[in-house]
Amino acid sequence: MPAHTPDAHRDFGHLGVCSSIMAYCNEPRDMYEPSELDFGFLADIGYEVLDAETASEPEIYGYGAWGSYSAWGAGVERVLELDDQGSDVFEVDRLRAGADAFGVAPSMTFSELHSATLQGSMTWTGSLLGVDLGSAQLPPVFGDAELSVDLTSLEGTASFDNLTVYTESEASSFRSPQLDYSIEVTGNAFADVAGHVAGGLFGPSHEEMAGVLEDRGSTINLLAGFGGTR
Repeated sequence: MPAHTPDAHRDFGHLGVCSSIMAYCNEPRDMYEPSELDFGFLADIGYEVLDAETASEPEIYGYGAWGSYSAWGAGVERVLELDDQGSDVFEVDRLRAGADAFGVAPSMTFSELHSATLQGSMTWTGSLLGVDLGSAQLPPVFGDAELSVDLTSLEGTASFDNLTVYTESEASSFRSPQLDYSIEVTGNAFADVAGHVAGGLFGPSHEEMAGVLEDRGSTINLLAGFGGTR
Protein backbone atom coordinates (compact mmCIF):
# COMPACT_ATOMS: atom_id res chain seq x y z
CA MET A 1 0.00 0.00 0.00
CA PRO A 2 1.18 3.61 -0.44
CA ALA A 3 3.18 5.08 2.43
CA HIS A 4 1.31 6.99 5.10
CA THR A 5 1.65 10.76 5.18
CA PRO A 6 1.40 12.13 8.74
CA ASP A 7 -0.86 15.05 9.51
CA ALA A 8 -1.85 16.62 12.81
CA HIS A 9 -4.64 18.70 14.30
CA ARG A 10 -5.58 19.75 17.80
CA ASP A 11 -9.12 18.42 17.50
CA PHE A 12 -10.35 15.18 16.04
CA GLY A 13 -13.81 13.85 15.31
CA HIS A 14 -15.34 10.46 14.67
CA LEU A 15 -13.18 7.99 12.82
CA GLY A 16 -14.40 7.25 9.31
CA VAL A 17 -14.84 3.83 7.73
CA CYS A 18 -13.76 3.32 4.13
CA SER A 19 -14.88 0.35 2.03
CA SER A 20 -14.20 -0.70 -1.53
CA ILE A 21 -16.23 -2.75 -4.00
CA MET A 22 -14.73 -4.93 -6.70
CA ALA A 23 -15.19 -3.76 -10.29
CA TYR A 24 -17.46 -6.65 -11.25
CA CYS A 25 -20.13 -5.73 -8.65
CA ASN A 26 -23.14 -4.11 -10.29
CA GLU A 27 -24.94 -2.83 -7.21
CA PRO A 28 -22.92 -0.04 -5.52
CA ARG A 29 -24.73 -0.49 -2.23
CA ASP A 30 -23.74 -4.14 -1.86
CA MET A 31 -20.55 -5.16 -0.08
CA TYR A 32 -18.56 -8.29 -0.88
CA GLU A 33 -15.61 -9.97 0.74
CA PRO A 34 -12.60 -10.23 -1.59
CA SER A 35 -11.85 -13.64 -3.13
CA GLU A 36 -8.54 -15.34 -3.86
CA LEU A 37 -8.86 -13.97 -7.41
CA ASP A 38 -8.93 -10.43 -6.02
CA PHE A 39 -5.84 -11.05 -3.89
CA GLY A 40 -4.06 -12.56 -6.90
CA PHE A 41 -4.92 -9.54 -9.05
CA LEU A 42 -3.60 -7.12 -6.39
CA ALA A 43 -0.36 -9.09 -6.13
CA ASP A 44 0.04 -9.09 -9.93
CA ILE A 45 -0.19 -5.29 -10.16
CA GLY A 46 2.39 -4.78 -7.43
CA TYR A 47 0.50 -4.56 -4.14
CA GLU A 48 1.80 -6.39 -1.09
CA VAL A 49 -0.89 -8.76 0.21
CA LEU A 50 -0.57 -9.15 3.97
CA ASP A 51 -1.34 -12.30 5.89
CA ALA A 52 -4.58 -12.33 7.90
CA GLU A 53 -2.89 -11.83 11.28
CA THR A 54 -0.94 -8.78 10.15
CA ALA A 55 -3.91 -7.32 8.29
CA SER A 56 -6.12 -7.63 11.39
CA GLU A 57 -3.84 -5.42 13.50
CA PRO A 58 -5.37 -1.97 14.14
CA GLU A 59 -4.06 0.87 11.98
CA ILE A 60 -5.49 3.57 14.23
CA TYR A 61 -5.72 4.20 17.95
CA GLY A 62 -7.32 6.50 20.46
CA TYR A 63 -6.65 6.94 24.17
CA GLY A 64 -8.72 8.92 26.64
CA ALA A 65 -8.83 9.66 30.36
CA TRP A 66 -11.34 11.50 32.49
CA GLY A 67 -12.12 12.66 35.98
CA SER A 68 -15.41 13.80 37.49
CA TYR A 69 -15.51 17.10 35.58
CA SER A 70 -13.07 16.86 32.67
CA ALA A 71 -11.63 14.57 29.99
CA TRP A 72 -8.56 14.51 27.77
CA GLY A 73 -7.02 12.30 25.14
CA ALA A 74 -5.26 11.82 21.83
CA GLY A 75 -5.53 9.53 18.84
CA VAL A 76 -4.59 8.76 15.25
CA GLU A 77 -6.88 8.02 12.32
CA ARG A 78 -6.10 6.80 8.80
CA VAL A 79 -7.63 8.80 5.94
CA LEU A 80 -8.13 7.12 2.56
CA GLU A 81 -9.31 9.34 -0.32
CA LEU A 82 -9.22 9.71 -4.07
CA ASP A 83 -8.06 13.13 -5.25
CA ASP A 84 -9.55 13.85 -8.69
CA GLN A 85 -7.44 16.43 -10.52
CA GLY A 86 -8.86 16.66 -14.00
CA SER A 87 -7.96 13.56 -15.99
CA ASP A 88 -5.72 12.21 -13.22
CA VAL A 89 -6.87 10.49 -10.03
CA PHE A 90 -4.45 10.20 -7.13
CA GLU A 91 -4.67 8.00 -4.06
CA VAL A 92 -4.42 9.87 -0.76
CA ASP A 93 -3.40 7.70 2.18
CA ARG A 94 -2.36 9.55 5.31
CA LEU A 95 -2.37 9.29 9.07
CA ARG A 96 -3.84 12.21 11.02
CA ALA A 97 -3.23 12.90 14.70
CA GLY A 98 -5.51 14.78 17.05
CA ALA A 99 -5.74 15.79 20.70
CA ASP A 100 -8.52 17.31 22.75
CA ALA A 101 -9.46 18.34 26.29
CA PHE A 102 -12.71 19.67 27.73
CA GLY A 103 -14.72 19.85 30.93
CA VAL A 104 -17.44 21.42 33.05
CA ALA A 105 -16.68 25.11 33.58
CA PRO A 106 -16.85 26.59 37.11
CA SER A 107 -19.43 29.28 37.87
CA MET A 108 -16.72 31.64 39.20
CA THR A 109 -13.21 32.45 38.00
CA PHE A 110 -10.24 30.97 39.78
CA SER A 111 -9.20 34.24 41.43
CA GLU A 112 -12.78 35.11 42.47
CA LEU A 113 -13.43 31.78 44.15
CA HIS A 114 -10.09 31.60 45.93
CA SER A 115 -9.66 35.33 46.70
CA ALA A 116 -9.91 34.73 50.45
CA THR A 117 -6.98 32.31 50.38
CA LEU A 118 -4.78 33.70 47.61
CA GLN A 119 -1.54 32.53 49.19
CA GLY A 120 0.58 29.45 48.82
CA SER A 121 0.05 27.26 45.78
CA MET A 122 -2.21 24.61 44.27
CA THR A 123 -1.12 21.52 42.38
CA TRP A 124 -2.99 19.17 40.04
CA THR A 125 -1.52 15.80 39.01
CA GLY A 126 -2.59 13.38 36.31
CA SER A 127 -1.57 11.97 32.93
CA LEU A 128 -0.50 12.88 29.40
CA LEU A 129 -1.77 10.96 26.34
CA GLY A 130 -0.02 12.00 23.17
CA VAL A 131 1.28 11.34 19.67
CA ASP A 132 4.89 11.45 18.50
CA LEU A 133 4.74 13.77 15.48
CA GLY A 134 8.42 13.21 14.79
CA SER A 135 7.83 9.67 13.54
CA ALA A 136 6.00 8.79 10.30
CA GLN A 137 4.18 6.03 12.21
CA LEU A 138 2.73 8.57 14.71
CA PRO A 139 3.21 6.23 17.69
CA PRO A 140 1.55 6.95 21.06
CA VAL A 141 3.29 8.73 23.93
CA PHE A 142 2.34 8.39 27.60
CA GLY A 143 3.53 10.23 30.69
CA ASP A 144 2.74 12.12 33.88
CA ALA A 145 1.28 15.63 33.98
CA GLU A 146 1.42 18.22 36.75
CA LEU A 147 0.17 21.79 36.97
CA SER A 148 1.32 24.05 39.81
CA VAL A 149 -0.04 27.57 40.32
CA ASP A 150 1.12 30.23 42.76
CA LEU A 151 -2.06 31.74 44.26
CA THR A 152 -0.53 35.20 44.68
CA SER A 153 0.79 35.74 41.16
CA LEU A 154 -1.48 33.23 39.33
CA GLU A 155 1.66 32.05 37.55
CA GLY A 156 3.01 28.54 37.56
CA THR A 157 4.40 25.58 35.66
CA ALA A 158 2.92 22.82 33.52
CA SER A 159 5.28 19.84 33.82
CA PHE A 160 5.33 16.58 31.92
CA ASP A 161 7.56 13.76 33.11
CA ASN A 162 8.39 10.10 32.40
CA LEU A 163 7.39 10.54 28.74
CA THR A 164 7.51 7.16 26.99
CA VAL A 165 6.87 6.35 23.33
CA TYR A 166 5.57 2.95 22.18
CA THR A 167 6.70 1.83 18.71
CA GLU A 168 5.71 -1.67 17.53
CA SER A 169 4.65 -2.36 21.14
CA GLU A 170 8.20 -1.61 22.33
CA ALA A 171 8.55 1.08 25.02
CA SER A 172 11.40 3.58 24.95
CA SER A 173 12.11 6.96 26.47
CA PHE A 174 10.67 9.85 24.43
CA ARG A 175 13.30 12.13 22.84
CA SER A 176 12.44 14.79 25.46
CA PRO A 177 11.30 12.78 28.51
CA GLN A 178 10.87 15.88 30.71
CA LEU A 179 9.10 19.08 29.61
CA ASP A 180 8.30 22.24 31.57
CA TYR A 181 6.33 25.30 30.48
CA SER A 182 5.77 28.51 32.41
CA ILE A 183 2.05 29.31 32.43
CA GLU A 184 -0.31 32.00 33.69
CA VAL A 185 -3.94 31.63 34.78
CA THR A 186 -6.46 34.04 33.28
CA GLY A 187 -10.06 33.56 34.38
CA ASN A 188 -10.41 29.79 34.37
CA ALA A 189 -7.87 29.19 31.59
CA PHE A 190 -4.11 28.77 31.58
CA ALA A 191 -1.50 28.99 28.84
CA ASP A 192 2.16 29.66 28.18
CA VAL A 193 3.39 32.68 26.24
CA ALA A 194 4.49 30.64 23.21
CA GLY A 195 1.12 28.92 22.92
CA HIS A 196 2.44 25.39 23.32
CA VAL A 197 0.18 24.68 26.30
CA ALA A 198 -3.47 25.71 26.56
CA GLY A 199 -6.03 24.41 29.02
CA GLY A 200 -8.64 25.14 31.63
CA LEU A 201 -9.63 24.57 35.25
CA PHE A 202 -12.83 22.58 35.69
CA GLY A 203 -15.31 21.60 38.37
CA PRO A 204 -17.25 23.72 40.91
CA SER A 205 -14.10 24.47 42.92
CA HIS A 206 -11.53 24.01 40.15
CA GLU A 207 -10.88 20.45 41.29
CA GLU A 208 -9.52 19.41 37.90
CA MET A 209 -7.40 20.72 35.05
CA ALA A 210 -7.14 19.59 31.42
CA GLY A 211 -5.51 20.91 28.27
CA VAL A 212 -3.65 20.31 25.03
CA LEU A 213 0.11 20.37 24.48
CA GLU A 214 1.36 21.06 20.94
CA ASP A 215 5.08 21.68 20.60
CA ARG A 216 6.50 21.37 17.07
CA GLY A 217 10.08 22.09 18.16
CA SER A 218 12.55 19.74 16.45
CA THR A 219 13.67 18.22 19.75
CA ILE A 220 10.08 17.68 20.93
CA ASN A 221 7.46 17.36 18.13
CA LEU A 222 4.65 16.24 20.42
CA LEU A 223 0.86 16.61 20.32
CA ALA A 224 -1.01 15.52 23.45
CA GLY A 225 -4.01 15.88 25.69
CA PHE A 226 -3.38 16.05 29.43
CA GLY A 227 -5.26 16.50 32.67
CA GLY A 228 -5.40 15.79 36.37
CA THR A 229 -7.01 16.40 39.74
CA ARG A 230 -6.14 18.60 42.71
